[in-house]
Amino acid sequence: MATNSLIVTVASPQRVAGYSLFELLTCLAILSILLFYALPHLASAVENSRLEQRVDLLSLSIKAAKAEAIKTHREIIICARQAQLQACQSSSVSGASDWSHGWLIFVDSNGDKVYQAEEQLLKLVNLKQVHCEVKWNRGTYLSYHRFGILQGSRAGSFTVNCGVKQTQLVINWVGRVRRVNRR
Repeated sequence: MATNSLIVTVASPQRVAGYSLFELLTCLAILSILLFYALPHLASAVENSRLEQRVDLLSLSIKAAKAEAIKTHREIIICARQAQLQACQSSSVSGASDWSHGWLIFVDSNGDKVYQAEEQLLKLVNLKQVHCEVKWNRGTYLSYHRFGILQGSRAGSFTVNCGVKQTQLVINWVGRVRRVNRR
């Protein structure tokens, strides 16, 4: 006689790999303490990075405009850019002006210090205003003579602020750029 027997095996209780609630809470407590001390340094690093990016971009743009003026024997203008437009702010030779939206570098073929569509645009720098400010203390433009010297002896300085960090780019009448760290 054939008997069908049903064999049932009961697995012995085994420990399942994992972490206990106490271990998880301990890890979270240690992680939160580390983040509490690390976040201020991370914010400072981001602020430094934004400042360095703007200062380097501005310095390179000024040097490129001077080099282009020497190379082509033409007047090169760097002007403060209007927000959301490919145009210069209205021309001004005195007072502080905001360059935080960026700038244009162009060949000023008609000598009016304002970019028109028929003039050769060399570079358009578009900056997003992310808690950073760029100011020039001598108006809305710089003009490089064909020999690479600033026209009108308009030496001055750019001040770049990102949060509490500040750097100044000083430009002498010859058109050379020097960096001065403030804070």
